[in-house]
Amino acid sequence: MRIRTLSIGAISAVAALGTAGQACAAPAAAGRAPSFRQPDWQRYVLGPATADVHPTAVQSTSGEVSNAQGLVTGQGAATLTMTAGSPAPTIVLDYGKDIGGIPSFQIRSETGTPTLTASYSEGLPYVSPSGDGGPSQSGSGDGSRADQLTVTGPGPLTAGLIQGGERYQALTLTSPGTVTISSAQIHFTAYRATPADYRGWFESSSDELNRLWYDGAYTTQLDQLPRNSLPTAWSIADGSLDANGGNIGVLSGGSTWADYTDAFQTEILSRQAGWVVRAAADASSGCLFILDADNDPASGGGPVNTLQELYFDNGNYQQIADIPLGVDLAPNTWHAVSTTLSGQTITISLDGRQMSSINESQLPSGIPALTAGTVGFREYPGERAHFRDLTVTSSSGSTLYSNPLADPSALADFAGPPVTVPDPLPVILDGAKRDRVVWSGDLGVEGPNVFYTTAADAYVRGSLQLLASYQNSNGAEQIAVRARDAGMD
Repeated sequence: MRIRTLSIGAISAVAALGTAGQACAAPAAAGRAPSFRQPDWQRYVLGPATADVHPTAVQSTSGEVSNAQGLVTGQGAATLTMTAGSPAPTIVLDYGKDIGGIPSFQIRSETGTPTLTASYSEGLPYVSPSGDGGPSQSGSGDGSRADQLTVTGPGPLTAGLIQGGERYQALTLTSPGTVTISSAQIHFTAYRATPADYRGWFESSSDELNRLWYDGAYTTQLDQLPRNSLPTAWSIADGSLDANGGNIGVLSGGSTWADYTDAFQTEILSRQAGWVVRAAADASSGCLFILDADNDPASGGGPVNTLQELYFDNGNYQQIADIPLGVDLAPNTWHAVSTTLSGQTITISLDGRQMSSINESQLPSGIPALTAGTVGFREYPGERAHFRDLTVTSSSGSTLYSNPLADPSALADFAGPPVTVPDPLPVILDGAKRDRVVWSGDLGVEGPNVFYTTAADAYVRGSLQLLASYQNSNGAEQIAVRARDAGMD
């Protein structure tokens, strides 16, 4: 049995197999040292050879599907066709091993603007339209194991979020129409270690034990998140601000604005569209208003076709009122919103029709009347909306701020988590798929694994630095409570 280095997890396994391994070895001739072949441990390393990983096989198809193999061979494109009353067409792709990254598709053509559902699973028995459950619990990954993607024409199609662990990908057309896909891939976002990155290796006479050792190394690598891997939650695309989670972002200026009208247009893509007024410069407090679309789920969402009015302060929310809109607020439709603040009166209008008027002197107990503050937008992870044509006008009619939000330079006007690089440190998460946060207990196991294999100590150092940044006034670290809050949100 040849050993260069061992991980802690492999030591007991090697001990258990050591006698059998030695028994299988031929005795060396007297006075002659045993000869060993050139080590070939490199073949056990599982890190992808390239950052863009493509499926290796089509596991199954159902419904009206043609040339699904084209997504594996690159010969031609796959077409899914959905007609009313017929089974939904589905292709289940196999990527050959567990991987993690940002899925994307190249659309060649479409008819009917259909919805393509892409779901993800680590195990074949758990492939389903909603994925295998256990999505990311932080902003470091996709909050759902199934993405609903509206196909509007040729070009790249992606949710832009990390699916941390999956081997199988199910593509289903869930609304009438056709879509032709020329390629499917997952851009690997974990630590992609090749043999050249290993500083220690292990090889024995047992092929199974060898595979177990390198499987353990790869498991930790899937948990490693390189710095600057995550996109900011807000981006500018197709002439508008795309707010995809990220929580609250506010204009950097305007903290002293008192009476003004905040006007913009919004298109809800997923669940809700939210905005804030009279907000603190650090986005810690203010008034929050949310439009709940007609498809906002009852579990974890708000009442559909409703305007929610809330006060927020350092992550705590207090309800002011829920206002039924009296109209159907369908996703993928644009709406004009205005909020006018005059003294203690806040008036909200949707598409030119007044929806609510709040008298701050009559707010529920515990909610203060705010006299000044800036404006911004708010989308929680799992919520997504577009915003454009933001204008803030003073009570005298002068323009305080105006921007179509059509150019990336507009993001420089905002502050808060949505426009801040979410992962400035390389860290090791507690799992590739679910939770995806830094925990000290998991790090105690993952750290030694790193040192026995790649020695990528920057990930251990970054994780400790993140955990140590949450500290009580008495010096005790709030690891158990605050690590989840960190979560790269």
